[in-house]
Parts: sequence; structure tokens; C-alpha cells
Amino acid sequence: VYELYAEGSLTFSQFAALAGKNEVALWSGLVGQPKRRLIASFGDLNEQRRHFEHAQKAQSIALDLTALLTSAYLDTLPLLPKRFAKIYLPQVVFDTLSLHIIDLRTIGSAGFKSLSFEDGRFLWSEVPKSSVEANIQHTEKIRQFVRDYCEIVPLAPGVIPFLARGEEGFLPAQN
Repeated sequence: VYELYAEGSLTFSQFAALAGKNEVALWSGLVGQPKRRLIASFGDLNEQRRHFEHAQKAQSIALDLTALLTSAYLDTLPLLPKRFAKIYLPQVVFDTLSLHIIDLRTIGSAGFKSLSFEDGRFLWSEVPKSSVEANIQHTEKIRQFVRDYCEIVPLAPGVIPFLARGEEGFLPAQN
């Protein structure tokens, strides 16, 4: 399934659904694998420059789940409220974070074992209780950032650009 995602045939959400994981768990799993990558853009260099120039002028931004998780991973979340007057986040992203915490609390009382398929073979891995607890704390910090600095909008990520269409300097999430 990863190959379909990597070639652009699946969105990240579709990839998560087919992999049987929530998007937060899938993102966390991909970020630690050197042979895998998260896709932020399929655009050519000119398109990326155009987006960068637009971002330099934007007064507000809409974050999707992967942008939020990546910013947290890079420890750049504190920079966002300093740079943007408004930060929009779809309700579904907040809900996904909350459900991930519930999932971890449900399975994490003693850790868990995971089965994956890599390079043509099955792999068992054990996730200790301490890792589950650290993941819960990390996700709760992200969720608290959202509560403190984001305007949660009750729309799907792709709808946000239409919400702020008339707003000068708006930088929409890239899906």
C-alpha cells in the first residue's frame, strides 16, 4: 500500500484507511523509517517557490494533520503563533488527535505487540508501556497547542480555503 501512496495514487488519509491505522499512528510509524517518506508536495520547483513566496506574505494559515504533526516533530509549533495572526485547524484534525489518545490509552496499559510487513517479510515488534505513555504525552501537548492557538473550524481540510477566500494573505493547507 505504501507504494501507491508514494507514487501519488493515494492520499495520506486513504493510505491510513487501507493500512488499518489512524493517521497519527501511521505518521508516527513513517517518520521513523529511513526507507519511507512523508509526501508534502508533488509540485515542481517553480510551484514550491510560488508557495514559499505566498507563505512569506500570508497573515493566516490552515494546518492539516500532517503539517501539524511535522511542525511538532521539528519543534516549530511555538513559531507559528509568532508568524501568523490566525491559525485554522479543521475539527476533524482535533478529533483525530483525541481519538489517537483514546486508542493509546485503551491498548497501552501494558504496551502491545505490532505485526508489520517490510521488505517481503513479516516483522513483530514490541511497543513498551513507556513508549505508549510518551506518545500520549506528546499528542496531548500538540492538542493543547491547538486549544491555545488555533481556531478550530467545523469543516473538512479541503473546505478551509473557501472559508477564508476573501482574507488577504491566507495560506491554505495543501491536501
